[in-house]
Amino acid sequence: MQSPLHILSARLQSETPVCGVNLEPYILVRRADGTTVSAEEVPQEGTTDSRFSVKCRWYRSVITKTGQVCWVHPERDACIQCILCLRCKADTKRSYHCSPECLREHWNFHNDFHTQLRNGDSMDRSNSTANNNNGYGSSMDLRHTGYTYSNSGEAWVEVGRTRTFVPGPDDVGCIIKFECTAHDVASAYQDVGKTFSIVTARVRPAPNPPRRSLVPITPPHASVTKGAFTVLSYNLLADLYATTEMFGYCPSWALAWPYRRLNLLKELLAYNADVLCLQEVQSNHFTEFLAPEMAKAGYTAIYKKKTTELYTRNAYAIDGCATFFRRDKFSLVKKYEVEFNKAALSLAEALPPEQKKAALHRLLKDNVALIAVLEALEPPFADGGGGGGAAGAAATPAAGGAPRRQLVCVANTHIHSNPELNDVKLWQVHTLLKGLEKIAASADIPMLVAGDFNATPVSAAHSLLVEGAVPPLSPELLNDPLGILKPVNKLSHRLPLASAYQTVAASPDDDHASQRQKRRLDATTGEPRFTNITRDFKGTLDYILYSKDSLVPSAALELPDETEVRSKSQPGLPNDQWSSDHVALMVEFQYRAPAGGASAAAGGDDLELQVVIMSFRREKADTLDRTVAFLAKRDGIDKTLKILRYAAKLGLATSLEGKYTKELSNFESSIGTSRKAYRLGKFLQNISAARKVQTQHSHALLELVANAGECIYYFVDQFQWLVKAGIIPARFGPQLTRVSASGELLGYSASVILAILRLHYLLEREVALIAELQRRRRARAAYGSASISASGEDDEKDDALLSEIRQLRARRALRTLGLAQDLADALLALADLRGDSSSTAAGERRSGVLNNRALLAIAGLLSGCIGAYKNWPGNVV
Repeated sequence: MQSPLHILSARLQSETPVCGVNLEPYILVRRADGTTVSAEEVPQEGTTDSRFSVKCRWYRSVITKTGQVCWVHPERDACIQCILCLRCKADTKRSYHCSPECLREHWNFHNDFHTQLRNGDSMDRSNSTANNNNGYGSSMDLRHTGYTYSNSGEAWVEVGRTRTFVPGPDDVGCIIKFECTAHDVASAYQDVGKTFSIVTARVRPAPNPPRRSLVPITPPHASVTKGAFTVLSYNLLADLYATTEMFGYCPSWALAWPYRRLNLLKELLAYNADVLCLQEVQSNHFTEFLAPEMAKAGYTAIYKKKTTELYTRNAYAIDGCATFFRRDKFSLVKKYEVEFNKAALSLAEALPPEQKKAALHRLLKDNVALIAVLEALEPPFADGGGGGGAAGAAATPAAGGAPRRQLVCVANTHIHSNPELNDVKLWQVHTLLKGLEKIAASADIPMLVAGDFNATPVSAAHSLLVEGAVPPLSPELLNDPLGILKPVNKLSHRLPLASAYQTVAASPDDDHASQRQKRRLDATTGEPRFTNITRDFKGTLDYILYSKDSLVPSAALELPDETEVRSKSQPGLPNDQWSSDHVALMVEFQYRAPAGGASAAAGGDDLELQVVIMSFRREKADTLDRTVAFLAKRDGIDKTLKILRYAAKLGLATSLEGKYTKELSNFESSIGTSRKAYRLGKFLQNISAARKVQTQHSHALLELVANAGECIYYFVDQFQWLVKAGIIPARFGPQLTRVSASGELLGYSASVILAILRLHYLLEREVALIAELQRRRRARAAYGSASISASGEDDEKDDALLSEIRQLRARRALRTLGLAQDLADALLALADLRGDSSSTAAGERRSGVLNNRALLAIAGLLSGCIGAYKNWPGNVV
């Protein structure tokens, strides 16, 4: 004979029920065949023709032993009653509070009851049995079913016969009892086995999310704007991470997802944002709850979850980023999904095998970002309104009469959280920004970047976001075991981003709300004092950034004070009122009118001509500035004089008829004397260079010889100035020339060898980079196409390699020129050592290559030109 069904256990996730929050017990059942399953796999009573089923009953207490309880804190006895509620004939249970402080703290919510009654509105029963028929097939008041019984002084009324039950407003302050038993229709008594009973605490009122309003912002500089829209960023705290181990101070019923989801939904809908960027949205909760509920409110959703799912509550799930936008204000043009893991794989592919494992272990953190390009359904400047004047001009439609499309790019991200891995955070932020740069380069489009960046306002990641670069002395750059942050100058971007809440601090507004808002900003950084607050941490991790050249913040959501989110019993978030460990940020933006009026909108030929003229003027100014900087340097003047001197020498050497010989000779001699004045500075420069030579360097000896030889040359050459001036007898001139020429030849010989060695190193480095670039491209071709994150990181790395190759080639070209200069100077020194060629009379021709005056003049002229080019501002050897 078949054995009957047995209930093994029954429990509720939380024994503190809340109005509007579904109660769903977990019931473990042993079936007739001996298998153990949950009650979901067993028919409910009366739903099928099956012999065995699970019978469920829900009861509400009618008379309590302790009298009335507080409407806000049902676990406390009431000691004060609101007389206004009695005068308005409100539900008496709502009039009770546990203390005057309780009534004062919740007066805004309590006063709504009076307002509704004065306006003739009935009490909200949306969360009562209308949303759950509780097994009776109607939404009638179950107090009138007539089914009550007494047990130990308590009177109970049956309120439901389904497996789940949603407490309504009439249940607040009452105790709920759940009973379940196995049901056998073939049995004489039908109920089989033990009845399991669960008695809850008193039902709490429906959660009331925090009330926050928008505070207007007057921009510090007047600007023409139009077309307001709001953007919200909020980390919801995925249920995966909402554990009692992490948030032990939060009551278990307030930490449970059924409670939090109701409170979070109310909060999100109350903000009424046009675009919502949500982080830590659990995949199953997005599909089953958030997306359908937000769709009812008029939102379209896109979602990107992490790739590594976890097993939780009988299903696999993981969190991700969700972006919602009002379908009556925006349409989706394009979506990009960013997986930082793919970017990490691409980066590790280019590393040596011994570094690849460590790189993957450090970089594979499964963070994601979601980028949406939206189009405003009503272009803000389509009507030409704009407010008249400049605004009217800016709002002129585009060429051809069609209104210009207004696009906006919204990036929603959640960056890695480990405080020990700041290099990974910085790398992820930089990867995202480089991808956004590519989108910005393809279209003139405003950018919004929102999310949980897990970076404080004093971090390198924040500097990169709002300043476009990372300070070279940032201590976070020291923690870079993989070398992914080098060189530091690559950690930059060209997006004109600004933090929206920092504009609040800079605004001239001085009204009460603005003053309160500014007090809740950090005086040093201008950012909120906190967006994440727990028992062990308080700080700002969330930001909304915008393109300051195309958007203007016009209002910002009021920031909470610390006393509003913390108490002695609940020292952090989440708690019974705030259902996430983060607080939401929201900013209202307006589009900045395009500069340049109708011409700018039309993009006509006149505008292009203006751009060309401005570029030409800017280039002329840059050339003039560089010339001034060049001539302001000692080497700049010296090389200019050297060019003039050897040009005069070349003129003397090629003068066939002796014309202008005297003039050229005097000119050359005076310039040669003038150059001697710069020898002291060159001497000290080489002394300083010799002192800084690193003795452990492989080329240290050559560097010392090169600097020592030039020191001798420049030191002795100063005395030639005194010979020219007549202070030292002329007979010492040839001896001084030979000594200085010997030092010069020694120094330039060492410099030639050094130049050859350095050229060899640069060539080897260039060959290695080219090989690495080819290896990366082959590996990527074999790996296949990736998401925008991987391809963006690949392009970024390829661009960096190509940039370094170009820099190496430029340096190699300059080094080659430097080698030619050293050879030319060595030739001049050798000529001086064998005999002062400069003293050769005009028209005299000595035999031998080293005494060929034209050749020596050309060598000197070549040396001077190369030296001038090397010292030109912007050219670095």
